[in-house]
Amino acid sequence: MNVYKKQISKAIKVNYKGITFFSQNFLNHFFSYRRKCLKNIIKNNDIENKINKNDLTYYWLKSQYLHLNDKKIINLKKCLVFYKKFEINCSLKKKYNSKNLKLTNKETHIESYIFLGLIITKLKHLNIYQKLSCILKILDKLLLNKNLIFLNKAQLIKLIIWEKKIINKLLNEK
Repeated sequence: MNVYKKQISKAIKVNYKGITFFSQNFLNHFFSYRRKCLKNIIKNNDIENKINKNDLTYYWLKSQYLHLNDKKIINLKKCLVFYKKFEINCSLKKKYNSKNLKLTNKETHIESYIFLGLIITKLKHLNIYQKLSCILKILDKLLLNKNLIFLNKAQLIKLIIWEKKIINKLLNEK
């Protein structure tokens, strides 16, 4: 397990730039680590909501995800902006203005990335490789977190299952 964490931690430090893993051994470590994390997430109990009320990014992403499930129209343009910001910086800030410029340097709550990932899986403007690349980064960020207790456990499990399904699909196409 630690092999995967060490390699991904190095990749995260450079925002995944210039890092590519091709070995089957790495893939085995990857799947093993994800299975272990999934078991830990399922085993841990839910906790009370402790999200800062000033975290506008979290609440906006959560509302967009809920609208997406209700088949309501979402703000596609802003969802793509958040996707691009995460792809470039591997983080999102708590507040943005109407022109999508950050208003604070504080990072949004870690759970915001769960909703971003779930929204990305539904976007038709991105191909499967763009979606998978972003979801891999999001799950690395979430699962390398020292505390594997999440408020939105069901949504996180849904994201992990989506990732596994797509990776297996791509591996079977070889």
